[in-house]
Amino acid sequence: MELSLSVDKVEFIYDQMDTNAINFIHNNEYLSIQTAVYLEEKESLNKPYVEMNSQDQSGYVDIKTVSVYNDKIRFVFEKPFLGKYTMIEVVTSVKREVVDFVCNYLYLGKWISYDEKFDKANIVLQTRERLPLDDIP
Repeated sequence: MELSLSVDKVEFIYDQMDTNAINFIHNNEYLSIQTAVYLEEKESLNKPYVEMNSQDQSGYVDIKTVSVYNDKIRFVFEKPFLGKYTMIEVVTSVKREVVDFVCNYLYLGKWISYDEKFDKANIVLQTRERLPLDDIP
């Protein structure tokens, strides 16, 4: 099953309680994609964590692809999120700040592909990598 969400606001959370998150918000509903700032010893904790409207509707996901368009971003999962969503499409104006956050703060750059009509000025390469906490100077 696929889910499409139209959003009014995009919120960026940088390193709050060792977590980065992007929140896509519409009225009283939201989709939050979160990841740890540091690499965790337990590999499953290094996956993106997705939350939809409440902690009861959340879980770690394996990303298959992230497709970026001028007017939307699609997250496709290896296994269905919440047992039913294989893809979540977020309809919003996709600017450079959104792409940079997904690449360099959610660390999903290697899964991103860009639509041929996507504004080339907004393309971002992943330049940041997570390190184990013990390796941080």
